[in-house]
Amino acid sequence: MSVDWESFEAFYAHEPLLRRVALRIVRNEETARDVVQEAFVVALTHADRVREPRRWLVRVTRNLALLSVRRRSRRARREERVARPSGSESAVHDVLARSETQWRVFRAMQSLDALDRSLLFFRYAEHKNYLEISEMFDMPPEAARSRVRRAVKVLQGAVRTRVENNRDSWLPDQRPGFESPDPRFFSVVPQS
Repeated sequence: MSVDWESFEAFYAHEPLLRRVALRIVRNEETARDVVQEAFVVALTHADRVREPRRWLVRVTRNLALLSVRRRSRRARREERVARPSGSESAVHDVLARSETQWRVFRAMQSLDALDRSLLFFRYAEHKNYLEISEMFDMPPEAARSRVRRAVKVLQGAVRTRVENNRDSWLPDQRPGFESPDPRFFSVVPQS
């Protein structure tokens, strides 16, 4: 990406204002700086289309800051759910349910094509944004976004699907590296 330094200087002149806008929303200096940097990246990629830099940059910064707050909120909720204290029967049930869910996601991931698996990996494991992913895979950002969304829906469907209709395909003895117990273990021994 070639940088238009005149545009960059015009954008950078608004940096103090953008930092204040971001800081009012995210309430964290470091996160506000990250939001402003991300706004500059967006601005430089769209510099040719910007007519009113100040207004446009404030709107982009505000949107990115709100997105950052939503992400942080979702992450806090996820971490809160995961951090439940263990030690009860429900904890054992939770571990088993999580294991089954992980297995379903694993099987659903296998059903995806290699490109979709790669897109999901870079989006969620490597925390790449759609612009970075699109550059890596030489596709428009919207195509990357729609493929990731479609793949996520496949995974969500696999997690939501109940095993009653297809119970045998989810039995633990079909998991790689799982040894089936001796069937005699489950048989009833007649009492003499």
